[in-house]
Amino acid sequence: LAAERSSPAPDVRLTSREFEIVELLAEGLSNKEIAQRLTIAVSTVKNHVHSILDKLQVTRRGEAVAQLRGREAPDTAQPDP
Repeated sequence: LAAERSSPAPDVRLTSREFEIVELLAEGLSNKEIAQRLTIAVSTVKNHVHSILDKLQVTRRGEAVAQLRGREAPDTAQPDP
């Protein structure tokens, strides 16, 4: 199954909020906990998670976290030399 999974296309772009959500998912937080941490509605968190899964073409939160390990959020990305 792992061989069938493709890594996200290089042009897949998550928003800074989506990266923030993924970081919180990596901490193992629930949607409700993420909503409380970011002071947003649970439905907004669900929308972000759905968008992240769609963009990365995965079906589980853990897969999204695994794909993005090692990537940097757009605001912290280092320019190529």
